[in-house]
Amino acid sequence: MINVDLILIICVCLGFLGGIIRGWWRSFIGALVLVAVTGILYFGLYDFAWQWMQYDSLEFLAKTFNFDLSYTIEEFGLTIRLTNFKDTFLYLQNVGLDPVLLNATSEGVSKSLVGIVGFLIIVLGSFLFSIILYWVLLKWIMPKKLRKKGLFSRLIGGIIGAVELGAICLIFLQFTGNLIVPLENVILPELTNKESELYQLLISAQIAVSDIDMIVNILTNVSKFLNPISQESNIVRALYENLNNMGLSPFNTISVNVIDENGAKVEIPFKDAFTDMLDNLVEVGVGKLNTLLGA
Repeated sequence: MINVDLILIICVCLGFLGGIIRGWWRSFIGALVLVAVTGILYFGLYDFAWQWMQYDSLEFLAKTFNFDLSYTIEEFGLTIRLTNFKDTFLYLQNVGLDPVLLNATSEGVSKSLVGIVGFLIIVLGSFLFSIILYWVLLKWIMPKKLRKKGLFSRLIGGIIGAVELGAICLIFLQFTGNLIVPLENVILPELTNKESELYQLLISAQIAVSDIDMIVNILTNVSKFLNPISQESNIVRALYENLNNMGLSPFNTISVNVIDENGAKVEIPFKDAFTDMLDNLVEVGVGKLNTLLGA
C-alpha cells in the first residue's frame, strides 16, 4: 500500500540513482544551488509572498479568470463578498468562532500554500538552473580530474542525491502535514460519526450521504500520501518524532501568533493553531449553524 514511507523510499532511491548518473560534482552543484536559492528566496520573498496570498490573491484570481467573488447563502438570506483569505476566514466569527484562531489559521494556510507551491517551483527551477550552470560554464572551467566519473565519484554522487531528494520529500511533507494532520484528527472523526453535529449539519444542508462518504474517502487517501505522522507511517513518523525530541520539529517551521491565557501574544506551530480552530468550529460554530438551519 502506498503511504508516505513508500514515497520517501522512492525519493531516496531516485535521488541515489540520479546522483550515480551525475557523479559527485554535478550532484554537489545541484544541492548547493538548491540550498542557495531556497535561502535567498525564503529570506527575501517568503514574507511578501504569503502576505500577497492572504490579502491579494483572491482579487487577482477573480480578475484573471473573470469570476465573481460574491456568494449567496440562500438558507440565511445572506450575500457575502470574499475579498481576501483573511476576511473569508473571519466571516466565521459570526457563528461564534474565535477571531484570534481564525486570523492565525488564515496566516498559516497562506504560509503553507506558498510553501507548497513555492518549494516545488524552487526545486524544479534549481534543478534546471544547476544543469544550465554546469553545461554552460562549470564544465569548461573545471579540471578534468574533478569531472571524471569513476566508481567512487558516482557513489558519492548517489549519496548526495539520496540525501537531497530525501530532504526535499520530508520538507514537502512538513508543509502538507500542517494542513492534513488537523483535518484528519478533528474533521475526519466527525464525518464518520453519523451522530455528530457536523454530520447532521451537512445532512441539513442537503448534502447527500454518498457525497459525505466521498469526502471521507478523499481525506483518508490524501492523508496516506501527505500526513507525515500518520499511523500508517513508520519511517517518516519516527524521523519526525526524533527531530521533535531534539527540539527540531519540522512543524515549527511555520508559526502563527495567538493570544495565550494571560492575554500575551505568543507564537505556536500553525498545525496546533489550525487544530484549535477546527476544535472551536466543531464545538461552537457547527452547533450554531445547526440552530440557524433549524436542525
